[in-house]
Amino acid sequence: MTLRSDKHCFVCGEENPQGLGVKFQVDRKARTIRTRHVFSKTYQGYAGLVHGGMLALLLDEAMAKLAFELSLPAVTGEITVRFPAPLFTGERIIVYGNITREDRRIVLAEARAEKKGGVVVAEARARLFRRREPAV
Repeated sequence: MTLRSDKHCFVCGEENPQGLGVKFQVDRKARTIRTRHVFSKTYQGYAGLVHGGMLALLLDEAMAKLAFELSLPAVTGEITVRFPAPLFTGERIIVYGNITREDRRIVLAEARAEKKGGVVVAEARARLFRRREPAV
């Protein structure tokens, strides 16, 4: 399987009219990724609270996109997410991600989302399985 972008990713796809439209900044030298986002009430779980699945989705995308941008195309095989504090709809978060280790088959990554005051609302670790281009 070849991994490629067709600009319809739900999180960051520029041509997905129903997507989140998240724009990421990648620092290739530092091997990090960053974005800011505000979830509207459309993405709430309990009244006024952002659904944890949406936070997990954003952290997963940060890690997988960073691997892709660093020429380490991979898919998430395992992800663990913690939610140490609530995130309310309308609150701005900053998402940070980085690669912690890689070998020829696996990429390990982590990401976190912080709201005002540096309060961590979600943090994740993932094991990504690298995909290779088919031999020609």
